[in-house]
Amino acid sequence: MKILHNVISKSLIDLCNSEIDDIKEWRKSQSNWEKGLNQGFTGECLYQTASKGTTIKILASVRKHLPKVQMDKYFVQFHVWQTGSGIQWHSDDIYKFGATIYLNEWNRRWGGLFLYETDKIYAEVPEPAKLVIVENDPHSVTPILSHAPYERRSIQIWGLMV
Repeated sequence: MKILHNVISKSLIDLCNSEIDDIKEWRKSQSNWEKGLNQGFTGECLYQTASKGTTIKILASVRKHLPKVQMDKYFVQFHVWQTGSGIQWHSDDIYKFGATIYLNEWNRRWGGLFLYETDKIYAEVPEPAKLVIVENDPHSVTPILSHAPYERRSIQIWGLMV
């Protein structure tokens, strides 16, 4: 588990949020995620692959912090966590690592906390440009609560096993 702050610039955050605003077709967690990951959650996490140009900019900013993968095999998506969405405990063990970069201000009272377990359970509150890297540690996201004034936005990066 590795947590870093201010890993991307404000201009890159703005670019990512602009790209998110322009996406017309989203994939949805309730119909596409592995069985059990949505258990108990009523909302959707919308997700879509980042454009090639934006992916290049994201990786240029954070690759030095990420675990090394063979042949530069990274997979980058945007996630938009809506009211009632979250994800059950899992370990992403089909990947070398998973990483999250948060894109918007967040209040812990709105839910959407990133939980992870090493020797005990810890919580991270999303904040813009914070990077959380997980290498097979169990983790989850608490539900986004109904009084959150907007969705929780993030970049997800996975290092693919080759």
